[in-house]
Amino acid sequence: MRILCLNGNTTKSITVKVGDEMRRTLGQSATVIDCTPEFGPAIINTRVDIAVASHAIIEAAINHEAVDAIMLAVSFDTSRDALREVLSIPVVGMTEASVALARMQGRRIGY
Repeated sequence: MRILCLNGNTTKSITVKVGDEMRRTLGQSATVIDCTPEFGPAIINTRVDIAVASHAIIEAAINHEAVDAIMLAVSFDTSRDALREVLSIPVVGMTEASVALARMQGRRIGY
């Protein structure tokens, strides 16, 4: 399985850190491909940053080589729903995944 680790900002060191953790966790069961957008904010801080990052994420995902799934390495899962509309592969956000795991581990989260 080939999974695209798609960062939502242009800070390549963040892309590498998340991709390395995915590789450590998944081991030989998947090939993780790091992807940092060509344009956008270095760090997402504002609603304008989110809008620009959304454009960059969608463009990067659509123009990337074929993969089996996408893991969005961006807070708030920016563009997750839009990518699910246009792609026929699974798209998972790290916020979505972490909340799902937290719900499996305990009774309450986020209060």
